[in-house]
Amino acid sequence: MTRSGFRRLLDVMGFYRGGISETILTTVSPDGFFNAAPMGIRRTSDETLELRPYKSSSTFTNLIDNSNACINVTDNPGLFFVTAFRGKSIDGLHEPVIDKEMRIITSVAHIFVDTSRGRDISRIQANFTCQVKGIEVKKMMPRSFSRGKAEAIEAIIHATRIEVFLKERRMGDVERLIKSFAECKDVVWRVSASDSVEIKVIREIEKMIVTWKGKV
Repeated sequence: MTRSGFRRLLDVMGFYRGGISETILTTVSPDGFFNAAPMGIRRTSDETLELRPYKSSSTFTNLIDNSNACINVTDNPGLFFVTAFRGKSIDGLHEPVIDKEMRIITSVAHIFVDTSRGRDISRIQANFTCQVKGIEVKKMMPRSFSRGKAEAIEAIIHATRIEVFLKERRMGDVERLIKSFAECKDVVWRVSASDSVEIKVIREIEKMIVTWKGKV
Protein backbone atom coordinates (compact mmCIF):
# COMPACT_ATOMS: atom_id res chain seq x y z
CA MET A 1 0.00 0.00 0.00
CA THR A 2 1.26 3.49 -0.84
CA ARG A 3 1.71 6.37 1.59
CA SER A 4 -1.37 8.03 0.13
CA GLY A 5 -3.28 4.81 0.82
CA PHE A 6 -2.20 4.84 4.48
CA ARG A 7 -3.21 8.49 4.75
CA ARG A 8 -6.65 7.84 3.29
CA LEU A 9 -7.38 4.87 5.56
CA LEU A 10 -6.20 6.69 8.69
CA ASP A 11 -8.49 9.58 7.75
CA VAL A 12 -11.46 7.26 7.19
CA MET A 13 -10.88 5.50 10.54
CA GLY A 14 -10.86 8.82 12.41
CA PHE A 15 -7.16 9.13 13.19
CA TYR A 16 -6.99 12.88 12.65
CA ARG A 17 -3.69 14.74 12.85
CA GLY A 18 -3.11 16.10 16.35
CA GLY A 19 -5.96 14.10 17.88
CA ILE A 20 -5.80 11.09 20.20
CA SER A 21 -7.71 7.90 19.37
CA GLU A 22 -8.25 5.16 21.95
CA THR A 23 -7.06 1.76 20.73
CA ILE A 24 -5.69 -1.53 22.01
CA LEU A 25 -1.99 -2.05 21.33
CA THR A 26 -0.50 -5.52 20.94
CA THR A 27 3.19 -6.07 21.62
CA VAL A 28 5.34 -9.16 22.12
CA SER A 29 7.55 -9.91 25.13
CA PRO A 30 11.18 -11.08 24.99
CA ASP A 31 9.84 -14.57 25.78
CA GLY A 32 7.47 -14.45 22.82
CA PHE A 33 4.22 -13.84 24.70
CA PHE A 34 1.68 -11.34 23.41
CA ASN A 35 0.50 -8.43 25.54
CA ALA A 36 -2.57 -6.36 24.71
CA ALA A 37 -3.30 -3.09 26.50
CA PRO A 38 -5.42 0.03 25.89
CA MET A 39 -3.34 2.83 24.40
CA GLY A 40 -4.09 6.34 23.24
CA ILE A 41 -2.61 6.95 19.79
CA ARG A 42 -1.85 10.42 18.44
CA ARG A 43 -1.42 10.97 14.71
CA THR A 44 1.49 13.32 14.03
CA SER A 45 1.77 13.17 10.21
CA ASP A 46 0.31 11.39 7.18
CA GLU A 47 1.53 7.92 8.20
CA THR A 48 3.25 8.56 11.53
CA LEU A 49 1.65 7.93 14.92
CA GLU A 50 2.78 8.47 18.51
CA LEU A 51 2.19 6.56 21.73
CA ARG A 52 3.19 7.30 25.33
CA PRO A 53 3.31 4.20 27.56
CA TYR A 54 4.22 4.31 31.22
CA LYS A 55 7.70 2.96 31.89
CA SER A 56 6.33 0.52 34.46
CA SER A 57 4.11 -1.15 31.85
CA SER A 58 4.64 -4.36 29.91
CA THR A 59 4.02 -2.36 26.75
CA PHE A 60 7.11 -0.23 27.41
CA THR A 61 9.30 -3.24 28.26
CA ASN A 62 8.17 -5.09 25.15
CA LEU A 63 8.73 -2.16 22.78
CA ILE A 64 12.26 -1.70 24.07
CA ASP A 65 12.98 -5.31 23.09
CA ASN A 66 10.87 -5.56 19.91
CA SER A 67 9.82 -2.51 17.92
CA ASN A 68 6.96 -4.23 16.08
CA ALA A 69 3.42 -3.64 17.31
CA CYS A 70 -0.18 -3.84 16.15
CA ILE A 71 -2.76 -1.14 16.83
CA ASN A 72 -6.19 -2.76 17.10
CA VAL A 73 -9.24 -0.60 16.42
CA THR A 74 -12.45 -1.41 18.31
CA ASP A 75 -15.32 0.28 20.13
CA ASN A 76 -16.00 -2.74 22.36
CA PRO A 77 -15.74 -1.66 26.03
CA GLY A 78 -15.53 -5.30 27.10
CA LEU A 79 -12.35 -5.71 25.07
CA PHE A 80 -10.88 -2.57 26.61
CA PHE A 81 -11.74 -3.85 30.09
CA VAL A 82 -10.19 -7.33 29.81
CA THR A 83 -6.99 -5.92 28.31
CA ALA A 84 -6.73 -3.12 30.88
CA PHE A 85 -7.37 -5.37 33.90
CA ARG A 86 -6.05 -8.83 33.12
CA GLY A 87 -7.29 -11.48 35.50
CA LYS A 88 -10.52 -9.63 36.27
CA SER A 89 -13.60 -11.63 35.39
CA ILE A 90 -16.94 -10.36 34.14
CA ASP A 91 -19.67 -12.70 33.00
CA GLY A 92 -19.53 -13.07 29.23
CA LEU A 93 -16.17 -11.31 28.78
CA HIS A 94 -13.09 -13.28 27.82
CA GLU A 95 -9.41 -12.68 27.12
CA PRO A 96 -8.89 -11.62 23.49
CA VAL A 97 -7.66 -14.08 20.89
CA ILE A 98 -4.44 -12.80 19.32
CA ASP A 99 -3.07 -14.36 16.14
CA LYS A 100 0.58 -14.77 15.18
CA GLU A 101 0.58 -11.37 13.43
CA MET A 102 -0.43 -9.70 16.74
CA ARG A 103 -3.98 -9.03 15.53
CA ILE A 104 -6.84 -9.17 18.04
CA ILE A 105 -9.20 -11.09 15.81
CA THR A 106 -12.40 -9.39 17.02
CA SER A 107 -11.09 -5.90 16.21
CA VAL A 108 -12.49 -4.14 13.16
CA ALA A 109 -9.11 -2.88 11.88
CA HIS A 110 -5.40 -3.44 12.46
CA ILE A 111 -2.53 -1.00 11.96
CA PHE A 112 0.92 -2.59 11.85
CA VAL A 113 3.71 -0.28 12.99
CA ASP A 114 7.42 -0.15 13.63
CA THR A 115 8.22 1.91 16.71
CA SER A 116 11.23 3.95 17.77
CA ARG A 117 11.77 5.54 21.17
CA GLY A 118 11.87 9.30 21.29
CA ARG A 119 12.39 11.81 24.06
CA ASP A 120 10.70 10.82 27.33
CA ILE A 121 7.57 12.71 28.34
CA SER A 122 8.46 12.55 32.04
CA ARG A 123 10.24 10.47 34.65
CA ILE A 124 7.50 7.85 34.44
CA GLN A 125 6.26 8.13 30.85
CA ALA A 126 8.06 7.38 27.58
CA ASN A 127 7.40 8.42 24.01
CA PHE A 128 7.49 6.24 20.88
CA THR A 129 7.08 7.23 17.25
CA CYS A 130 5.25 4.67 15.11
CA GLN A 131 5.81 4.30 11.39
CA VAL A 132 2.85 2.64 9.67
CA LYS A 133 3.84 -0.50 7.74
CA GLY A 134 0.41 -1.84 6.88
CA ILE A 135 -3.32 -1.44 7.52
CA GLU A 136 -6.09 -4.03 7.37
CA VAL A 137 -9.75 -3.03 7.61
CA LYS A 138 -12.55 -5.57 7.88
CA LYS A 139 -15.65 -5.01 5.80
CA MET A 140 -18.46 -4.45 8.28
CA MET A 141 -21.93 -2.96 8.34
CA PRO A 142 -22.12 0.60 9.70
CA ARG A 143 -23.10 0.85 13.37
CA SER A 144 -24.84 3.64 15.21
CA PHE A 145 -22.86 5.72 17.68
CA SER A 146 -23.29 4.63 21.30
CA ARG A 147 -22.65 7.18 24.04
CA GLY A 148 -22.78 4.32 26.53
CA LYS A 149 -19.90 2.47 24.88
CA ALA A 150 -17.86 5.65 24.53
CA GLU A 151 -18.35 6.60 28.19
CA ALA A 152 -17.61 3.05 29.37
CA ILE A 153 -14.27 3.14 27.54
CA GLU A 154 -13.56 6.56 29.06
CA ALA A 155 -14.38 5.12 32.50
CA ILE A 156 -11.88 2.29 31.94
CA ILE A 157 -9.16 4.80 31.06
CA HIS A 158 -9.92 6.78 34.23
CA ALA A 159 -9.83 3.58 36.29
CA THR A 160 -6.37 2.57 35.07
CA ARG A 161 -5.06 5.93 36.27
CA ILE A 162 -6.94 5.78 39.57
CA GLU A 163 -5.15 2.53 40.42
CA VAL A 164 -1.73 4.01 39.60
CA PHE A 165 -2.33 7.32 41.38
CA LEU A 166 -3.59 5.59 44.54
CA LYS A 167 -0.32 3.65 44.72
CA GLU A 168 1.56 6.94 44.35
CA ARG A 169 -0.63 8.65 47.01
CA ARG A 170 -1.69 11.34 44.52
CA MET A 171 -5.01 11.77 46.29
CA GLY A 172 -5.99 15.02 44.60
CA ASP A 173 -5.67 13.38 41.19
CA VAL A 174 -7.53 10.32 42.48
CA GLU A 175 -10.52 12.37 43.61
CA ARG A 176 -10.60 14.25 40.30
CA LEU A 177 -10.63 10.98 38.36
CA ILE A 178 -13.27 9.42 40.59
CA LYS A 179 -15.48 12.42 39.88
CA SER A 180 -14.87 11.96 36.14
CA PHE A 181 -15.68 8.26 36.47
CA ALA A 182 -18.97 9.14 38.18
CA GLU A 183 -19.89 11.38 35.24
CA CYS A 184 -19.19 8.52 32.82
CA LYS A 185 -21.27 6.20 34.98
CA ASP A 186 -24.23 8.59 34.91
CA VAL A 187 -24.27 8.58 31.11
CA VAL A 188 -23.92 4.79 30.86
CA TRP A 189 -26.76 4.28 33.36
CA ARG A 190 -28.95 6.66 31.39
CA VAL A 191 -28.42 5.38 27.83
CA SER A 192 -27.28 1.73 27.98
CA ALA A 193 -29.36 -1.42 28.24
CA SER A 194 -29.47 -2.98 31.71
CA ASP A 195 -27.78 -6.18 30.48
CA SER A 196 -25.18 -4.46 28.28
CA VAL A 197 -21.43 -4.95 28.45
CA GLU A 198 -20.94 -1.31 29.41
CA ILE A 199 -23.19 -1.66 32.48
CA LYS A 200 -21.23 -4.75 33.56
CA VAL A 201 -17.96 -2.86 33.11
CA ILE A 202 -19.12 0.10 35.20
CA ARG A 203 -20.30 -2.15 38.03
CA GLU A 204 -17.00 -4.02 38.10
CA ILE A 205 -14.95 -0.82 38.10
CA GLU A 206 -16.97 0.49 41.06
CA LYS A 207 -16.05 -2.62 43.05
CA MET A 208 -12.40 -2.34 42.01
CA ILE A 209 -12.16 1.30 43.13
CA VAL A 210 -13.53 0.38 46.57
CA THR A 211 -10.94 -2.41 46.84
CA TRP A 212 -8.07 -0.15 45.75
CA LYS A 213 -9.03 2.60 48.20
CA GLY A 214 -9.22 0.04 51.00
CA LYS A 215 -5.56 -0.82 50.45
CA VAL A 216 -4.32 2.76 50.86
